[in-house]
Amino acid sequence: MSISKLDINILYEFFDLIIPSNEKMPPASEIITEEEFLKLISTTDKYDEGLSNVVSFIRKEPTARVMGGPMVVNEKQRADILILMESIIPDDFSTLIETVYLLYYSKSEIHEKINWDTREDSEENKIDSFDPAILKNISKKTPFWKKV
Repeated sequence: MSISKLDINILYEFFDLIIPSNEKMPPASEIITEEEFLKLISTTDKYDEGLSNVVSFIRKEPTARVMGGPMVVNEKQRADILILMESIIPDDFSTLIETVYLLYYSKSEIHEKINWDTREDSEENKIDSFDPAILKNISKKTPFWKKV
C-alpha cells in the first residue's frame, strides 16, 4: 500500500476516538506505533483499499476542508466525521476499526491489563468436547420442512 506519512498522521488523529484512554487503559495512539502500522499494511493487501478510502473520505469531508484540513479539526469534529464515515462507507470504516483493534489488542501489555491469557493451553481457552447428548431431544422431532 502506498500510504504517505501524512496519511498515517491523519489516521492516527482518529485512533484515540476509536480506543480512548481511561483510568486503566492507555489510548490507541500510545500503544500503536507507526512502524507496526506500516508493517501490518505492508504484509497484506487486505487493508489497502479500505484505508485508502478512509483517508480520502477524511480529506474530502466538508468540515475538514473548511477548517483547513483533517489535522486541524477538533475532537468533536473528528467524532462527527467517524459517525458520517460509518454511515456512508461502512465497509471501509470497519477496515479502520479492524486495523486499530488488531494492533491494539495484539500487545502483551494490553493482554495483561484485561487479564487475557493468550496461551493456547490455558484453562480459559479450552473448549469442552462436543456432547452429542445435547441433540437427543431435537433428533426425536420430525422435520418441519417438506421433502421435494
